Amino acid sequence: MIDKNYIESLVKKKLVNSDKFIVDIKISATNKISVFLDSDTQLTIDDCVQVSRFIESNLDRDKEDFELQVSSPGITESFKLKRQYQKNIGREISVTLNDGLILKGVLLKVSDKSIILQKNIKNKSHIELKISFTDIKQAKPVISFKRQK
Repeated sequence: MIDKNYIESLVKKKLVNSDKFIVDIKISATNKISVFLDSDTQLTIDDCVQVSRFIESNLDRDKEDFELQVSSPGITESFKLKRQYQKNIGREISVTLNDGLILKGVLLKVSDKSIILQKNIKNKSHIELKISFTDIKQAKPVISFKRQK
């Protein structure tokens, strides 16, 4: 089986001195390698292709067959790292708390232990909620297809 730590070291080597970072790496029992990347600014298909080629050039298919996928986590995936929260400051996110309550609002701030979410109220005012990371079950960006006025 292919070693996850080895794959992680390869990806980190390729991403050094860039604003790209690893979100997750999964390796199945059948050697399907899934590498999920993100960026503080922009992650392109070309970025994923370059990382994929770098990994492939450092693995030997004659020793062990594998399937490789390098991509972003996708817009429907929950944040896994604080760095993902930070890159979404100023954007609307949906936060599901451990008790099942779902809050939507604009992410204002991220600290080591919590986030500040601005929730709009019907009368056009807003409140700021401090939410501890330990209370968050999942959080992800809100995707809107509304046209901007």
